[in-house]
Amino acid sequence: GGVGRMSLRVLVIDGYRSDSDGRRKAKSFMRVVLQALRTVDTRAEFHMSIMGIEDLQQFIYDPAGNVVSQNQALRNFSSTDLTFIGGESELSPWHPKAALLLAYVNQCVCAGSHVFGDEVAMRMVWHLACVCGRQIQVVDALNQEFDDGSTSRGGGGAQGKPWFF
Repeated sequence: GGVGRMSLRVLVIDGYRSDSDGRRKAKSFMRVVLQALRTVDTRAEFHMSIMGIEDLQQFIYDPAGNVVSQNQALRNFSSTDLTFIGGESELSPWHPKAALLLAYVNQCVCAGSHVFGDEVAMRMVWHLACVCGRQIQVVDALNQEFDDGSTSRGGGGAQGKPWFF
């Protein structure tokens, strides 16, 4: 990057289905991600990785894992500056397909990482707060109008609207 440019590593977690409806939702979420990144310092340089929930293992510290994989997971996780999580709103935190996402969100909460997410992320946060007793500061981060005419003002997070924690 250029002199004086801030460099941010961004992880986008795509938890949408692979059917046409899921891909449409993923595309819409990516527009929100890009719009949010444009509100950050315009001199910032972004290095973005997009991956599915099933690929998160490489970021999750597993005490039962070997030392090499533990160290690599911690390096991968620590090098991520911002995480965006989008996914199907009906994915429950206790569903087996959500296990890696829940573990990743828990790790973010423990580390104080910056996460921006839609309803699926909020379900994970809610679960951690209720079941694990985690104290989590949640902010309705965007005050904007969406493609469907709704706004995030005064209750974002519903129907896939974004939140930040």
